[in-house]
Amino acid sequence: MRISLLLLILSLSGCADKPPALTRESSAGPQVAVIERGLHADLALPVDRIQGAAGLAQLSPQARYLVIGFGDRDYYLSPSGKLVGVFAAFWPGPGALLVTALKTAPEEAFAEDDVIEVPMNQAGFDRIALYVWNSFRLEDGVPRALGEGPYPGSAFYATDRIYGLFDNCNSWVAAGLAEGGVQIDPEGIFLARQIMNRLKAYRQGGAVPSEQTAVEP
Repeated sequence: MRISLLLLILSLSGCADKPPALTRESSAGPQVAVIERGLHADLALPVDRIQGAAGLAQLSPQARYLVIGFGDRDYYLSPSGKLVGVFAAFWPGPGALLVTALKTAPEEAFAEDDVIEVPMNQAGFDRIALYVWNSFRLEDGVPRALGEGPYPGSAFYATDRIYGLFDNCNSWVAAGLAEGGVQIDPEGIFLARQIMNRLKAYRQGGAVPSEQTAVEP
């Protein structure tokens, strides 16, 4: 039991992710995609669909997609992040956002099985984009940059969110989807696989969020 708990904490604490690798060609991507990167999940938003949260699109206006993930700031920025990550979930601390600009669709940059396209209308998409934008710490209306990310086209940004076991990288993604009207409960989400399994069930049901579901709080 202790070993299993330690493995869970190690997997969640920093939510590290690997650089994207081209895997296959594909047609146009979805309005919203969720990417499973090991035990960590990211949201991917097409830049040309971002309307209300215009500042988000300006992070990389030439990109096709923005891939955004939430994690522990010390883990993200520390050269010895894996060691820091062991303790991050036990002692909640400042979070950070990792933003990656993609020139291709997510299913072209990641393995096919690691990407789920989520049916979404524009109203629901706008709410997700606003949720992501509101996660940034703004200074004079501009997200506060923390430094370059671990690979080309990526950068770290500050957030006022506190990272911890119950507000982790994967629950952040689930909460964003819920903002868009997707019927997924962020509570109790610890692993990326939980999100992927619930989204597969959601898609199999064929339900697309209605305008009312997507707009009403």
